[in-house]
Amino acid sequence: MLGCRAVRTPPSRAFQWRDLVPLACIASAATVWGVLAGGDAAAGEAEVQRLRDQQVCRGCDLAGADLTAISMMHVDLRDADLGGARLSGVSLIGSDLSNARLVGADLSGATLGGVILTGADLTDARLSGAVLIMARLGNARLDGADMSDIHAANADFEGASLRDARMNGADLYAANLFFSDLSGADLTGADLNAATLDNSELDGVITDDSTTCPDLSAGPCWP
Repeated sequence: MLGCRAVRTPPSRAFQWRDLVPLACIASAATVWGVLAGGDAAAGEAEVQRLRDQQVCRGCDLAGADLTAISMMHVDLRDADLGGARLSGVSLIGSDLSNARLVGADLSGATLGGVILTGADLTDARLSGAVLIMARLGNARLDGADMSDIHAANADFEGASLRDARMNGADLYAANLFFSDLSGADLTGADLNAATLDNSELDGVITDDSTTCPDLSAGPCWP
């Protein structure tokens, strides 16, 4: 490949300039790799443009993309990779992100009311201040996510994993947390009035007297 061949220097022979041939080959290979990397970047830009033009990008690779300047309402991003993507302040109303990968994505302040995130992976995502009213997050993974001060009244988290999630100050009024895993989650200052937590895992959940429990009493809600 690249017309290169290895040149070995015998132990008994002094260094000669032709011994640098392998280094030239390495440089050529690096150039080719740069072209390939550029091609990947171009492909990513093409998918961003596709999303912009068509509002449909199922299974697209948008990892790390800055999508803050794109209209994201009613988009189809099922099975897409949005790991580390920037979506802060974006409105995704009416959008479908079922089974999408949003690991480490920035969704702080985003409007996600009614959005379908069923089965999505939002591990370590930033959702602070996001609006999730009536959002569908059944079986989603939100482990370690920053969900502080979210507005998630009537949101559906059934079967979701919220282990070690930071949910301090969250509005979870009438939210469905049935069969969810809240192990180690921080719910200090959260409003859980009328929330359903039947059959949920609550080991190590953090609540205090600023937490409103499901029965309207002040926390701590569980021993």
